[in-house]
Amino acid sequence: MNAYLEKCHFILKNEGIRGLIKKVNKKIFCKDISYNEWFINNKPSENELDMQRQTNFKIRPLISIIVPTFNTPLNFLHEMIESLQKQTYTNWELCIGDGSGGNSLLEKELNFLASEDKRIKYVILDKNRGISGNTNCALGLAKGEYIALLDHDDFLAPQALFRIVEALQEDEIDVFYTDEDFVSGDGKTHIFPILKPDYSEELLCSHNYITHFFVVRKEIITTVGGFQSEFDGAQDYDIIFRCLEIAKSVKHIQDILYHWRMHASSVAGDPESKNYAYEAGEKALEKHLYRIGESATIKKIDGLHGMYQPAFEIDENLSVSVVIANVETECDLEKEINDIYNNVKLKNIEIIIIDGRKVKEEYKNHKKLENQYKNLKIDLWDKNDSYAQINNYGANKTRGDYLLFLNSGLSPISGDAIREMLGICSRRGVGVVGAKVLYYDNTVRHAGILIGGNKKIEYPFIGIDNFADGYLQRPRINCNYSAVSGMCMMVSKKVFIEERGFNENVNNGISDVEFCYRIIEHGKRVAYAAHSIWKTRKKIKKAYCIDTQLTEESKRFLKMISNGEDPYYNKNFPLQTEPFSVIFKK
Repeated sequence: MNAYLEKCHFILKNEGIRGLIKKVNKKIFCKDISYNEWFINNKPSENELDMQRQTNFKIRPLISIIVPTFNTPLNFLHEMIESLQKQTYTNWELCIGDGSGGNSLLEKELNFLASEDKRIKYVILDKNRGISGNTNCALGLAKGEYIALLDHDDFLAPQALFRIVEALQEDEIDVFYTDEDFVSGDGKTHIFPILKPDYSEELLCSHNYITHFFVVRKEIITTVGGFQSEFDGAQDYDIIFRCLEIAKSVKHIQDILYHWRMHASSVAGDPESKNYAYEAGEKALEKHLYRIGESATIKKIDGLHGMYQPAFEIDENLSVSVVIANVETECDLEKEINDIYNNVKLKNIEIIIIDGRKVKEEYKNHKKLENQYKNLKIDLWDKNDSYAQINNYGANKTRGDYLLFLNSGLSPISGDAIREMLGICSRRGVGVVGAKVLYYDNTVRHAGILIGGNKKIEYPFIGIDNFADGYLQRPRINCNYSAVSGMCMMVSKKVFIEERGFNENVNNGISDVEFCYRIIEHGKRVAYAAHSIWKTRKKIKKAYCIDTQLTEESKRFLKMISNGEDPYYNKNFPLQTEPFSVIFKK
């Protein structure tokens, strides 16, 4: 976890929301500016907002903002409605379903507000029907082409709807979601940004990272049947799954457009205030997997509220070939083989070791090990130390349905580490899976790879503790990246053959990234399996470098990716800092 986020968590836990806001305002964290200052400095100017108001869009859909209310404090209600009235895109309607059950003050205020602004519609329910029932009643009032979900105690940035409609001028889009942040109870202090990746199937199956601001075509939300009361507390997680299952397109807008208020009774203010919501979220995830023809045992992750580890069921007849590229001069092959066989709960597994150490004294030991272990073969490699060439050579000798490429010197330290990777790798649409790799001292060596931009290839979370959360728990939960490390990488044999293996004309440290890039180019996902954890067995320098003498093919590839943005990163992260840092510079 970076220093800023770690301190936020500590202060919130020990001093509460007020203590956190006070510390944020005093800028105790570092010499750099607080997030609140960064937000103020980067929000649209009045001139920009005026230009938006004057924009004549060809496509101008009516957007219905759906809000269930329940004894909503009047100041929260006013701030929410004012945030809509300040929208630079004005073709909206507010649909409120009030389930307060006789709150005369609130009813009177709703009546007054609706008389003042004809875009405000509401229905008073005879009783509280729960958040799903109340939301469905609000949905019943909607006439818009798009439905947007807004909580009664939150509010929108003035450009929120404009950004949605702006994107519609170029493409037909079924689903939108945006970035968001946490704000203080009085709505005056922006505390922490939630900067999201573009659509990430594996991340969504770990937790509801989309949450706010969610906008969907009305015909889609109507087709799936609206909200279901059995998921109350996680009704948004459930509806997001069901909408995305039939949506043809989803657009992530990298702009902080939704402000999630932190107060004593909100999930944002106190994660333990709604434990029932996490149970409902588990059920929503389970039902989603069932509908798409998959099955998994859903496990809660210790200490991470509302985050899940789906252990996907696999076909027990699948076979895995472990290809170990061994170029380490000091390597205990027997220990390596033992560690793998003792960890794996699969009946069909083979190990292919390509030994490039060129140590003749080891040759007799090879035969001994082959006789000792079933489905083990050791072959010699007397050429260069190109991992692409060694792995391609080893892959040609395999019989398995799936290939696990493994650098020598790694041991699995999580239960069923290979099975965990196989469960994700056998999911529909997944092309390649990488594991979490630790240094000898249990700090992170690999937890996904970012590509693109000036730095071209970056390795986030290097050096943090295995149990550290990092930014929004990303190192600890399954998600998608643009690349994963070839130190521990799984791919189906079919996909590997289709991609013609690793590119032997690129350098070590690039061949795995280039392989993943081709996987994504051909329409498959690259997944990070956070619960498959491996560890180096000896102390090594904490760095990960690409060869300094680059081949021409490597140079071409690096130049190509430098022109793009990583879809699984966010442009709003500060460029001057480590990946996923929210330390903002002046």
